[in-house]
Amino acid sequence: SIYEQDTITHFSPELWAKRHDRVKKMMSEKGVDALLLSQPNNVRYISHANQQWVVHGRDGIFFFVDKNIDVTMVSAATKNAYEIHDDRMPWFKKNVPATVAANLYAQPKEWAKAFAGVISDAGVKSVGVDTMSIEVLDEVRRLCPDVKIIGVAHTLEECHRILFPEEIVLMEEAARVASMSVA
Repeated sequence: SIYEQDTITHFSPELWAKRHDRVKKMMSEKGVDALLLSQPNNVRYISHANQQWVVHGRDGIFFFVDKNIDVTMVSAATKNAYEIHDDRMPWFKKNVPATVAANLYAQPKEWAKAFAGVISDAGVKSVGVDTMSIEVLDEVRRLCPDVKIIGVAHTLEECHRILFPEEIVLMEEAARVASMSVA
């Protein structure tokens, strides 16, 4: 597993498996084959993504997550930027550079084409989306008329709102360390 050598979050492979199982269950219950994520909290919940690469989707980085929790980054970042940081981002399955401006709202139709390409390549029939502009969603629907787009923002929030015991221990340790810095 790519998570066995987790030096970013220090999560155990078992904790990653629990999180992934929770997301897979949510996907099954919502009837979605994949997720298109832009919110940092949702991306970090299921991946090793660090703050450097998880920025709000309007800034040009989105994550397509399939049923196996394999992550494809769709970004305005160049392929070179991805290759430079590849060793620090083992959770990527692949990168799909979008040939558009970084800001989603500047070129919504071009972003929609990039998303539609990833969706079509994956062969999915339904995609859960956490948040995205109406202009982009309308264009994705036009380009992928047979794909059902389902809002999953609230459901994903519920997934990571309830902590596993291991997460509570990690949070308590982080709070302890932080409190020592101000003592």
